[in-house]
Amino acid sequence: VQRRVRLSRDYIVTLVPDEEVGAQWGGRQLTGELWEGLGHLACVIDEGGFMVDDFIDGVRVAAVGLTEKSEAIFRVVARGPSGHASVPIERDAVAELIVALQRILERQPERHLHPVLAAGMRSVGRQASTATQALTGDYLLTRPLLLSFLGKHPVTDALTRNTVTCTELAAGLGNNVRPGEATATLNVRVMPDEPAEEVLERFRALLEDLDVDMELVSAEPAAPAVVADAGAAGHAAGEE
Repeated sequence: VQRRVRLSRDYIVTLVPDEEVGAQWGGRQLTGELWEGLGHLACVIDEGGFMVDDFIDGVRVAAVGLTEKSEAIFRVVARGPSGHASVPIERDAVAELIVALQRILERQPERHLHPVLAAGMRSVGRQASTATQALTGDYLLTRPLLLSFLGKHPVTDALTRNTVTCTELAAGLGNNVRPGEATATLNVRVMPDEPAEEVLERFRALLEDLDVDMELVSAEPAAPAVVADAGAAGHAAGEE
């Protein structure tokens, strides 16, 4: 419904076409050569986080992102003897890639409480019962319980750890040929306080006995944490 509301200041709405594919002609250009032309901005509001009517103990939450994970793209390449499909072998390239992916995807990164997330949970707790305040207070004794609570839903679980998703698979060019190479692409959202290079080394350690190569294709820098007052809620989730 359109409402005739008199605004107290100008609002600038910007739309970009390539946010999911690098933003080379969208966000990058906007924050580069076009930025000065926007004038003095009081604030910039981007897409928000999740909204829940009853997040915990009846508290309604609209999460504000004060930092963001980095997006890292990894490629896994497995190799093996190619040949005719009528003569299978025990560990061809596809089988080797499957083993590699199983090891990576089944090894869930350890959960931890990022400072921004901890501040957001404390803000939620201040509006709830005494018991919930204790749970969300980021105390050493209650931190495992808080992480367990957050881990019960995929969205909040993603706030507490790196996430790994296989997004592309490729192997073979014919239905009767055993491929000599199989590749997979992994989209990894890395917590703001962790370099993507460290994630790569952990992956490689899992695969060191396999005939596979793994490389870090690209890694966007994590968004620096925004300074917020004690009442601000926030989260460290990557974009959905």
